[in-house]
Amino acid sequence: MLIQIRNIYRKYAPELDTYMTTEEAEDLHNLRISQIQINNLFEKPVTKIYRWDDEYTTEKYLKLIQSYSDFHDINDEKKQAILESVADYIESENGKIVVPQEVRLYMARK
Repeated sequence: MLIQIRNIYRKYAPELDTYMTTEEAEDLHNLRISQIQINNLFEKPVTKIYRWDDEYTTEKYLKLIQSYSDFHDINDEKKQAILESVADYIESENGKIVVPQEVRLYMARK
C-alpha cells in the first residue's frame, strides 16, 4: 500500500492500518523460514517471490476499499473521510495510482 494512503487510514481509522512495511515483511519472511525448519520436520524451504504493480483509477480504488470487510466495520463518518481523502489524493496524482504487490510462496519437502 502506498504510504500516502496508509497515512489516511492512520488518521481516520488506525484500526484498519494492518499493512506491513518492507522491513516488517522481511521479518515475517525470516520467521516463517525458521518456523518451517523447526524440529527438522521439513527440508530447507524454497521460496518464490512474485511482485507486480496494480494500477488503479480513483473509481476503481474506491470500489476496492469498499470491498474490504473490515472497512464495513467502521462508522459512516470514518468511511466518508477515508473515501474523500483517498479520492483527493488519487486525483492529485492525475487520477491514477500504482500499488506494488508482493506474494511469497514457501515450498518444503517433508
